[in-house]
Amino acid sequence: MNTVPTLIVDHTAEPGGGELALLRLVEMSPHGFELLLLNDGPMVERYRRRGATVRVLGRGRLLRRMAALRRGLRMTEASTIVSNSLRSALFVALLRPRRLAHVIYVRDGLDRGSLSPLRRMFARLVTDTDARVVLVNSRWTMSTLGARARRRARVVFTTSGVVTGATRAVAASHVGETGPLRIVYVGRMVEWKGPDLVLEAAERVVRALGTESVSLTFVGSAVMGPGSFFEELRRRAASSAVEVDFAGQVDDVRHYLGKSDVLVHSSKRPEPFGQVIIQAAAAGIAILAPRSGGAAEILAKIPDALYAPGDATSLSEQLIALARDRVALRELAQAIAPLASQYSDERMFALFTHALASISRRNGVTAQERSAR
Repeated sequence: MNTVPTLIVDHTAEPGGGELALLRLVEMSPHGFELLLLNDGPMVERYRRRGATVRVLGRGRLLRRMAALRRGLRMTEASTIVSNSLRSALFVALLRPRRLAHVIYVRDGLDRGSLSPLRRMFARLVTDTDARVVLVNSRWTMSTLGARARRRARVVFTTSGVVTGATRAVAASHVGETGPLRIVYVGRMVEWKGPDLVLEAAERVVRALGTESVSLTFVGSAVMGPGSFFEELRRRAASSAVEVDFAGQVDDVRHYLGKSDVLVHSSKRPEPFGQVIIQAAAAGIAILAPRSGGAAEILAKIPDALYAPGDATSLSEQLIALARDRVALRELAQAIAPLASQYSDERMFALFTHALASISRRNGVTAQERSAR
């Protein structure tokens, strides 16, 4: 149980992966959290409905918001600040009172493929020098930290909205034995996430097996990304031989996972974790994901679920094999299903609160040392 006064700071209130994961932590906390958000957005009311105390620092110029953040940090009764993003971590490092322990939850890789050289330099500097503890969402993410940050890092896998007991009693019971292979992509419609790769692979399946061999559903929008890529993807899909449906941004993806046979995770650079992999495991469907980053870490013991990163040919070959062999499709789904309980939200919340509690104990020891001097 989390009894530690905790302030969480984030630079955005848009529904990105880190913000949806934070919403689940808020929902599971019996005491709630205090949130300081640098920008307004649709997540604000969702946090409040889950019991969080939320303060939005306004829509004004950055300097004005920084001044408001500085006041908020000085006024808080919390003993620990958790930065929910690298950008918020930089601001907190510059403005926090030294009495507050700074925890940085790193949800992005600090590698050259994920960050520009300047952003990577600042991220390494902050995580190496200012964080009491660095939480990371996978061992792969930990591997991208600087040496000093790695020594203070703890793996707290991301909450994915999967709770114990919510998984299907019979894995893959709904996976289609006949008809088209029902492919689903769930994620942001941005270039590095690779939805275009999924469409290209599906088109290769059609060329190999015929127009009725596959269907494809995209679930997501271009939130926090340029809309031009998404529009081009729509134009391409309109002229494709593949049956494509765009479901848009949805709050609950279980409906779309539940009527699919296979989730394709298609990030072109290493994905730090991959919440939708756990969600698809809970839905009892098969998964294909690139052999890189957190996705490969989650699926390490299921090699048949992995394909060469960024390679439409490799992905299409595995899709063709699953379309032809529905027994193999069901067996793959059954092998993946236990991952849902291994990465349940209850387990991840316990890891999160344990990390905060350890900081609280250390703060108590430090306070006693100061008073004894």
